[in-house]
Amino acid sequence: MSDSVNHNSIRTLTGSNYKKWREDVEIALGLLDYEMVLTDEALSVPANDASAETKTKYAKWIKANKMAILIMRRSISEEVRGSIIETESAKLFMEAIA
Repeated sequence: MSDSVNHNSIRTLTGSNYKKWREDVEIALGLLDYEMVLTDEALSVPANDASAETKTKYAKWIKANKMAILIMRRSISEEVRGSIIETESAKLFMEAIA
């Protein structure tokens, strides 16, 4: 693995390397500023009259959540991926993998 960690440097999860895989995923998501989807609960859809800041925060969370799931799915072997329950939350997806 190179000195820089990004979503392309995450070793494929094969089942026996979960600890290292999770560490790689957390670092990559942190570098992309997406790590909050692994710790924070899903945000509610903001009301039409919500502030621009609230709407921006929600949009950022939605994008980060989708990207985190894609990054995780891409880094899991087909054999392992087939046994994981699909979720719409990166946090729940990571819990299902654990």
